Amino acid sequence: MTVVIIEDEVHSQEKLIDHLHQYNASIEILAVLNSLAACENWFSLHKHPDLVISDIELSDGVVFDFFEKVKVKSPIIFTTHFESFIKRAFEELSVSFLTKPYTYEELAKALQKYDSMRQAYLISFSELRNHTTQKANYRKRFISKVSGQYYFVNSDDVLYFKSQFRGVYLFAKNGKKYLLDKSLSQIEQELDPSLFFKANRNYIVSVESIVKIINLPDGSAIALISNEEIEVKITRTRVREFREWLDK
Repeated sequence: MTVVIIEDEVHSQEKLIDHLHQYNASIEILAVLNSLAACENWFSLHKHPDLVISDIELSDGVVFDFFEKVKVKSPIIFTTHFESFIKRAFEELSVSFLTKPYTYEELAKALQKYDSMRQAYLISFSELRNHTTQKANYRKRFISKVSGQYYFVNSDDVLYFKSQFRGVYLFAKNGKKYLLDKSLSQIEQELDPSLFFKANRNYIVSVESIVKIINLPDGSAIALISNEEIEVKITRTRVREFREWLDK
């Protein structure tokens, strides 16, 4: 099982890590995130874990603000000092809610509930989500408004999307670029994941646009985009997933 911890109190982080390894020594903790900014950065660049264990109040805000902004694909166990958050917590993909200070037994019970739910479905939550999204209606075209005029671009005609200068642009096969009124994360959720890949925090690329991959000494890679001769860096942590995506 892979787990991401969202917690800004050091002693709570250490306690939770100890409890997780006591429950199952094979649990892999992918990241310990202590702010909304760190959450947005990590989840935008990495494959989502099997489970998230999250505090609610962080140093830079309430974690629900992050979950509204980024669609996390993992089930969540929430922890907090305040029971007033219970209703909001269960509006998310919540497995359980633990009030601090919680005991090992209480955490173990929540983890057992998660394990039981996985076994009952006979597939992981991520696989379940993949199954349900296979029939999803992915976006077929995008609209860009420029100087009072509307331009329409089919998804099939997209080379890549790029976040720059506080805006997101669609770069099309016709050599033109179009400003979109959406964030890169919002666009990612609307695209067919078999056809588009988020290479890093600034780029989403189309599978049809990639003509060559160059491996770099630091473990990252460069994807060359057709027509425009654009180089897009694939971060080291996403290279393996990127290659698997291309090989589908």
